[in-house]
Amino acid sequence: MWAPVDLNALPTNKDYIHAKLAITQRERELADALLAPAQNQTRITNLEKDIYARRAWIAPIRKLGFDVLSLIFELCSKSEWSAPLKIGAISRSWRAVVLNTPRAWSIIDLRYLEDTDAVNTYLHRSGTYPIHARILNVSDALKHFPNILSRLLCVYINDTSGSENSVFPCLRWLTIRVHQPVHFFQTSRFPALRHLVYWSYAAIPETSTIFKHFPPLKTLKVNTMEGEYWNNMLKACSATLVALTLSDFCDSQYTCIIELPKLIFLRIYRADAAHASPSGWPLELVTPALQSYVEIYSEYSAYLGDGPIHKDLGTITHLRLSHMIPLSCCGQLRRLQIATTEDVLSLILVELATDNIICPDLEAIEVHLSHTASVDADTIALTTPEMTKLRERPFQITFHSRLRDDFPGFPVEECDSDMPCTWL
Repeated sequence: MWAPVDLNALPTNKDYIHAKLAITQRERELADALLAPAQNQTRITNLEKDIYARRAWIAPIRKLGFDVLSLIFELCSKSEWSAPLKIGAISRSWRAVVLNTPRAWSIIDLRYLEDTDAVNTYLHRSGTYPIHARILNVSDALKHFPNILSRLLCVYINDTSGSENSVFPCLRWLTIRVHQPVHFFQTSRFPALRHLVYWSYAAIPETSTIFKHFPPLKTLKVNTMEGEYWNNMLKACSATLVALTLSDFCDSQYTCIIELPKLIFLRIYRADAAHASPSGWPLELVTPALQSYVEIYSEYSAYLGDGPIHKDLGTITHLRLSHMIPLSCCGQLRRLQIATTEDVLSLILVELATDNIICPDLEAIEVHLSHTASVDADTIALTTPEMTKLRERPFQITFHSRLRDDFPGFPVEECDSDMPCTWL
């Protein structure tokens, strides 16, 4: 029976032919053994293992070069931070590749601090690459790994106690759930911070809520909350902010006007209309450069019917809605996305058909509907050309299983949702 000289070598074309013939012969032997009495079970098992090993030896994936495998292993580690350890146990060749792919080791979940050897292995094998990590308690992390803060690029932090004098020199993306005093966010502590996700639900009363030396953020995701804390946070980075996401869990009693001269993307997620104040949305944003606006109501929140939450929509070209608003306030609109379970599309089409000068630059309407929506997509596709023929620029309607997040300024998520540095 032919067998390869070196199982770790890649098969040549001649080896491939010999291996296929050997596999065919083994398969015949296996078929004969399956017809024999039960005492041949050991031989059947051995034949199956031999066939599996030979097929694995000539598998196409073994022909992949270092660069391709390295990229694949890096992507695997983004889905499961322990993937490099499992990959290294598969074969000597894969172990050699993953050991020489430091990016695959740069994603660390510090929930498992009790296994310091494993974490130190990741820190060593990731070389000098910046780290993506989840840290439940900063003081515990510093106790075991005193130099880790200098390498953090993106991090999710649950407890910042013990980090009062710590500096994060390379950190660009920060996700944090617990309330922090205003002096926590200092440029001296976060000199490179540009993207902040602040999911605290309630601010603790402080003597001062004025942010001084706040990092020049480009993107901010924040919950609204009682008091002036979040308003002042927004003011502190208003000059540099490009993308803003507000999750409305609680209306503030403090109203204010904030100018955001560089803001391109604004997203408002209305979580619960039961918390809406009688005076409505407490914040007036001045957005002269705004191009993209997203306003979504949760399934637990009812649309109040008084138009969009953000009123300054004259410059937007891209819009996503879960409810009907007058399109007359969006004179430069080119692309409309509808994400809803209700028949909002029909209402919008009626408005566009009634006044063919509304949104003269509109090019596309993209619709995502749940299975409960009562919209006949085929009928709409047939009637749209007739409805738009009087418009100077006809538009198309398309239906999607998922709306594309490619609006101007749409925040690019640096990390996959399964990575430890993202909020779960």
